[in-house]
Amino acid sequence: MNCFDNYKVKFLNICGGDIPDSEYFAIPGISNSKLKLIDPLEGGSPETYLKGFPKTYNVSLATGSAVHQMLLQPESFILSDYEGKPSAKLGYFIDCVYEFRHKGHTIEDAVYLASEKADYYSGKFTHNIFKKAVKAGLDYYLRRLRGEFSESDIVLPKAQLEACKSCLNSLKNNQSVKQLLSENLLEPKQFLNEIALFSDIEITFPDGETHTIPFKGKLDQVIIDPEKKLIYLNDLKTTSKSCEVFMGGMYEGEWFNGSFQKLHYMRQFTCYLLMLQMYCEQVLNLTDYNYMCNVIVVETTGENRAKVYPINNSYIQYGAKEFKELICRVAWHERYGFDKTIEERID
Repeated sequence: MNCFDNYKVKFLNICGGDIPDSEYFAIPGISNSKLKLIDPLEGGSPETYLKGFPKTYNVSLATGSAVHQMLLQPESFILSDYEGKPSAKLGYFIDCVYEFRHKGHTIEDAVYLASEKADYYSGKFTHNIFKKAVKAGLDYYLRRLRGEFSESDIVLPKAQLEACKSCLNSLKNNQSVKQLLSENLLEPKQFLNEIALFSDIEITFPDGETHTIPFKGKLDQVIIDPEKKLIYLNDLKTTSKSCEVFMGGMYEGEWFNGSFQKLHYMRQFTCYLLMLQMYCEQVLNLTDYNYMCNVIVVETTGENRAKVYPINNSYIQYGAKEFKELICRVAWHERYGFDKTIEERID
């Protein structure tokens, strides 16, 4: 028996809309990704949850972010054809130098601060490293100084730029993706890309006490199809592995988990779907629609193939159980203290 079986969880006060990331991140609330930090199965703990995510830059995520932006927000971003940005952390280090110089720091201070922020030889930065960085990145830095790139420009190192273009080409030519994005003949679909949703989650303890946690999520894509009376919840994932193994499967008679299971994406789909259903029914007045969840996967390596996987209800049910346990863990610690362990006191 799960120690939170006697707890009740309810979503309240749904709202949302198309808002920029800067505004979204400034609004209080925890997200599905933060629940990972308290999940024992994902290496989480109360201490890790309180610390939050480490502020480190992951170079490998740049391609995935660019693919997301160009597929879901093409009206807001431009993929630059410039190929001279240095790869790995050096490119981000130069971005940071420019950022700190733009804020008025001296070149010496900007270089030091950039080294720390980009974790580029942090604490080990020498004059020789600086000379190598200047040699490799001077053209890119001077172009930034001259204002050749706008805030809407996505500038990637050559290899990542080529991978991004190949990913976008695969997605646009994939028949399942094309079918999802195609328009109806009579009643047009409504596309809600990068929509932010907010809700208060009320947790009722076995003793009747309640605790409310503000919750938020940014959904990659929602498609409302009035002809089929279907609402699609689509999430785009990039993977460095073959998209064929993303959902796991059988190998030599035994089941193996793919990225979908290992990264607990079923929980993300569940909480997003619950908020989306409330939003569509209570805000958009769409009460006679069915829902379908899809994960759109594209490889950032190899052939950059794309594939669409429908998410079956068993994964949604599994995600619901996991989400309930983790949100209750947060509520329990917020009530009794993050220095306490749940085993010490079970309601």
